[in-house]
Amino acid sequence: NPDGTDIKKISTNSERHYYDPSWSPDGSKILFMSYGENPSSGKKRYQTIFIINKDGSNETQLILDPPKDIEGDIDPSWSPDGTKIAFVSYKKSLVSEIFLINPDGTEREQLTFMEHYAYSPVWSSDGKYIVFSRGMQKGSEIYRMNSDGTDIIRLTKNSSWDLRPKFSPDST
Repeated sequence: NPDGTDIKKISTNSERHYYDPSWSPDGSKILFMSYGENPSSGKKRYQTIFIINKDGSNETQLILDPPKDIEGDIDPSWSPDGTKIAFVSYKKSLVSEIFLINPDGTEREQLTFMEHYAYSPVWSSDGKYIVFSRGMQKGSEIYRMNSDGTDIIRLTKNSSWDLRPKFSPDST
């Protein structure tokens, strides 16, 4: 409850650290970050995304087949209709790109090919756009793209660190 009453523990794995939770638009599921395993590389402490039902059942590592060179998957963001999840995959070289995936873990699709540090994807309320930050050596800028990864537009241009963009409720 918003007033802090009736708190329920839904996680059952005492060895897992849970952070950065995000409710599905219909309120039935929760995305969260934790450490899992990358079967492609054999890495045991792989930062990744999990999905769980709101009652704590069916906790599942969302991304089970990342490429071998991926160090982690972070920053999950639900599409407004709940059919897609935008997220960031990063490599040791600190190159990271934005991807889409279905909530059942299928159809992983790379949206950006910027060869820099892209992070913090956020959907517009109408689902047409995704805004994100892109880090460079002397700061970061905010970009917008269509939700299919086309028409990437740089929105800011300055020497500061422009981080964690958000849309207004009317998608402007």
